[in-house]
Amino acid sequence: MGCGSCKRISELVLLILLAVELWGCNTANPRPDQNGGITPPSQASNYSLVFSDDFHSLALSANGTGAFNWYNGLWWQPPAPASNITVANGILTLAWTRSQSPNDTSITTLSRDAHYYHAWRYGYFEVRMRWDAVRGAWPAIWLLPVQAANTGAVDSGELDIFEGQGSTPNFFYGTIHEWKQRRDVRNNKGRNVFQLPASVDLSQFHIYGAMWIPGKVTWYFDNKPLFSVATYPVFDTQNYYLIAGSQEGLNWDYGEMTGVSASRINVDVDWIRVWQKQP
Repeated sequence: MGCGSCKRISELVLLILLAVELWGCNTANPRPDQNGGITPPSQASNYSLVFSDDFHSLALSANGTGAFNWYNGLWWQPPAPASNITVANGILTLAWTRSQSPNDTSITTLSRDAHYYHAWRYGYFEVRMRWDAVRGAWPAIWLLPVQAANTGAVDSGELDIFEGQGSTPNFFYGTIHEWKQRRDVRNNKGRNVFQLPASVDLSQFHIYGAMWIPGKVTWYFDNKPLFSVATYPVFDTQNYYLIAGSQEGLNWDYGEMTGVSASRINVDVDWIRVWQKQP
């Protein structure tokens, strides 16, 4: 074979490789190596995975500081009993137990001294979990701004990806708040609830999600959109860390136990993921 033929074959190979590369760069879904083999849901099809924990182990700080995925408790209150946070067979269990203090077992992506954190502005947030739908249960997956912890910002937002009430278990609550000087000055209550079909069993695993884009949040259940609201301007100025918890509080009254017979209330988490659109 002459050198001219070799050159033409080499050029053809280069063209094929270039075409493959260009095709890969222009697909709607990220390439598998970008997301560790995890396929994004359709509502986040052009997003990349920026945080993921499937709880085959637990990257939980022992003392609330240092570089970890998770920290025990909210920075302004005491941590929950360490024995109430466990991982087994790839499932994280957050257990509230009677007489514990505080009245929730929560983990967050913000260290207790606010020096370390995973935080985001905008994205698709999703959690696959199940929970004990009993009186007093108040499961919560939510977001708060780092700025409120490390700068004492007097104006801050709150994005509740999902909250449940054991006394009305088939209602999906998703809420945004604006806080000023620790006062809830506005929220979307009255427009923040969706009644799930009675056939939905929340003691089984389901996916709870929220898509936050500039100016808007849309809530999802099992990858189906439920409702949307416009956000307040403060949301576009802050970076938000994630909280997952098994709280106790009848009718949104933290620590209220009237008629509560459960001695233990579990929230089991299969995985937590955060997707973002890359520049």
